Amino acid sequence: MKGIETKKMENIGDEKGGIFNIEAGPVIEIPVFYRKKGVVFGNHYHTGRDSSKNPELIFFLKGKIRFIAKNISTGEKDELELESPFELVIDPNIAHAYVALEDVIFIEPRKTKYSENPDTIAYNVIEAVK
Repeated sequence: MKGIETKKMENIGDEKGGIFNIEAGPVIEIPVFYRKKGVVFGNHYHTGRDSSKNPELIFFLKGKIRFIAKNISTGEKDELELESPFELVIDPNIAHAYVALEDVIFIEPRKTKYSENPDTIAYNVIEAVK
């Protein structure tokens, strides 16, 4: 779907374990999120007035999710099942929600402080896709 990009993160590790590089440009903070299996989260979109949400960049480090999205402008809908580690890029005005199919850990590098410029509009994506 236009407005969403997913990319599997390349493991450049060795016999000791995995190494995954995260390229996020200049950041001020990196919130770390934990979500338990079965939890629904998101169900919102961003207008893009906050530079951290234009586009929104999320790195899923552990777990599996169902990702549901709807383009607010065109009405186009999409649903993906994604397994970590992967990068998710979400353009403004793409409403999105997640269902944690396993316990999930993800980070969201930010160019602005988390509470500095709120740009989150509630939108019930899961009902919109059904």
